[in-house]
Amino acid sequence: MSGATPAPQTAPGGDWREACAAAGVDPLLIDHTARNYLAHRDHRLATGGRPLPPVDWFRFYSLENAAELSSETLKVEGCSVDERAVRPPTAAGKAALFALLQLRLAQDQDDV
Repeated sequence: MSGATPAPQTAPGGDWREACAAAGVDPLLIDHTARNYLAHRDHRLATGGRPLPPVDWFRFYSLENAAELSSETLKVEGCSVDERAVRPPTAAGKAALFALLQLRLAQDQDDV
């Protein structure tokens, strides 16, 4: 067994929210990420630029989020939460998140 997380799939008539539920991912995370990509795309198109393809944008977005997560070292006196308890997703986790993002963006295109 390779240990890779299978790409989330939607059932016929299903949507990205159902795929999130099946994968155990908060749909708000995917919706927020999709809105960030759509803002990037819309801005680039409005200014005459070319937006990054979703896969390239997501790669950058993931790196940026990981850097922010590792630099957040706020310590609260007496807090029992270990700052190492929150970790960036693994490569398989990132692949699953990207697959969910693709489903969300595809449904957004269908709704237009």
